[in-house]
Amino acid sequence: MARRVSQISAHETVVIPNDLTDEQFEEIKESFHKIDLNGDGRLSRRELMKAAAILGMNPTDKDIDAMMKDVDKNNDGFISFKEYLKIMQDNYKEVDLEKERMKAAFRYIDKDNDGFLTLKELKTILSHNNSGISDPEIEQFFKQIDTDGDGKIDYEEFIESDLCSAVF
Repeated sequence: MARRVSQISAHETVVIPNDLTDEQFEEIKESFHKIDLNGDGRLSRRELMKAAAILGMNPTDKDIDAMMKDVDKNNDGFISFKEYLKIMQDNYKEVDLEKERMKAAFRYIDKDNDGFLTLKELKTILSHNNSGISDPEIEQFFKQIDTDGDGKIDYEEFIESDLCSAVF
């Protein structure tokens, strides 16, 4: 497989990891440049705090210290693009694992493998797990998840709901 390389700045080139698509890599690169307010090619504690605030988070100094300790592998007090790339690459892997877990849960409930969950399948799984949820509660839950009202839950409706965490 050919190595994919990207120019990050006038002074830095990086090999794009094989497990990232070009689109994912570009998202990571773009987010890094948005956080790098002074454009020096590295992220400071101050820039991380501002980025967190923009995202609606309110990390403490202790939170930022922990992040810096985890990500700043060369201990220079900054997060380089390569360090940022590594942590974001790991985040993409975690998202992929979560998607696989959701697909497996859906397939587990979908006993007839038709790509949809019926009320009967939902009742079977919730009864089997001794959830203590009554039939009327299950029916109400089903109606809330079945957003298009077609009497069955497709995968998109499933992942948008809390059904997976309720079942497993």
